[in-house]
Amino acid sequence: MATTYRVKVLDPEEWEDIVKSSPRYAKVDERNLGFADPPNRIAYAHRDRMRQLPGMKAYILSHEFEHLISDEKLHEDEHGVRHKKFFRDVVAPTWRV
Repeated sequence: MATTYRVKVLDPEEWEDIVKSSPRYAKVDERNLGFADPPNRIAYAHRDRMRQLPGMKAYILSHEFEHLISDEKLHEDEHGVRHKKFFRDVVAPTWRV
């Protein structure tokens, strides 16, 4: 039987419910565009935050899926949840002063 992975796009209310559903998600905050939970084979993306970044939806969904299937533990916290904080991980590396 094939392994099944899911990436869900959530509205703000659904997002808050998911974040509060497990202590493993304690480090998910307002900087997250999405996060992946590889042990449970599911990732989430925040619908409204993606809308604020035209052209980024496909990148964010693809990025979260990659976190699910990757053996590399990039952006992983102590609970096995993989995060990408928008400013720290996307904007700051390209920021020029």
